[in-house]
Amino acid sequence: MTEESAPAVAGWYSLPQAAPGAKQVGYWDGAKWTGAQRRASRAGTQPRDSLGWTAMILLCAGFLGTIAVPVIYSSIAAWANYPSSILTVAMLLDFAATPVALVVSIAGLRRAHEQKFKAGLSLITLALSIAGTVLLVLPLSLLITGVWSVHI
Repeated sequence: MTEESAPAVAGWYSLPQAAPGAKQVGYWDGAKWTGAQRRASRAGTQPRDSLGWTAMILLCAGFLGTIAVPVIYSSIAAWANYPSSILTVAMLLDFAATPVALVVSIAGLRRAHEQKFKAGLSLITLALSIAGTVLLVLPLSLLITGVWSVHI
């Protein structure tokens, strides 16, 4: 876009000069184009929340790993004598993914705030990673370490 055909209001706008098939948006600050260009969201009016997607993938990998490792373990009879080590591997997957997802989602929200666009997925992953830490990771880690004990 040229300065003459630029919008009057500051915000993210589609860039027609982007490569064919690649939706790009640029930021108009009200006086000039800032040079900030991002891949467009599905609607094409905002930048894509790529850090939100990254955090969501990390969360899903951690939660699925926590579920999948014990299921796979239970189907392999040779590992029958090592239940605590398998559960530990499953928890390590979640322990690694959840805090990283938390940091990535915070970075996504910060970038969205600085660049003035909506980052709904980063906000959702932030809430899920906090909930995952409080409801899953923290209690299971206390059980594994023996701080908590369950008597059945």
